[in-house]
Amino acid sequence: CDIEPDDFIHDELIKKLNVRHLIVGDDFRFGKDRKGDYALLQKIGKAHGMTIEDSITTRVATNRVSSTRIREALSTGDIQSANTLLTQPYQLSGRVVHGDKRGRTIGFPTLNLRLPDNIAAAKGVYAVKVHQRHDKSYYGVANLGTRPTVGGDKIHLETHIFDFDKDIYGRCVGIELVKYMRPEQKFADFNLLMAQIKKDAEQARVLFGIKVKLP
Repeated sequence: CDIEPDDFIHDELIKKLNVRHLIVGDDFRFGKDRKGDYALLQKIGKAHGMTIEDSITTRVATNRVSSTRIREALSTGDIQSANTLLTQPYQLSGRVVHGDKRGRTIGFPTLNLRLPDNIAAAKGVYAVKVHQRHDKSYYGVANLGTRPTVGGDKIHLETHIFDFDKDIYGRCVGIELVKYMRPEQKFADFNLLMAQIKKDAEQARVLFGIKVKLP
């Protein structure tokens, strides 16, 4: 931002938005070179009838909770740290859509979610827990990424649910990322991809304590 902090307060907050009360984080910085801070907001705001309130930093154990720290943990596959900061399991949710159904041909049908390209979680394979409203939860293995082996270019979450044969197209589900298993990779051919998918499924079953049952 190239706007001087004083100008940002006068032009944007007061003149354009007519802000009367503003709540910001206690480490909030703004304006050119991030020179603006809570103290400056308070000083100028008071002169124009704008009250400023700071939200106190939240900590979990000794870790400061911030969106930046959460994104960093997710981007490296550190689901445990992200969950600790969030104080609840991280999930990706959406409506199940039709995919290309390649998984069915090798005994690994998947439910597919089309996701925005700015998902913070690292691309790759995860052991997951699948939640559906008014139904029990299921375990599975999922790939989050663009599917480079088959020439994909959009972000998808493809989830194979263990021992599951229900039709849930069009329904909303939540996919809880339990453990990051490996990065997404491009294989030389579909047979190599198929072999790796089987290994991923076996490893996820072992993680969850589910009897290995290969198709």
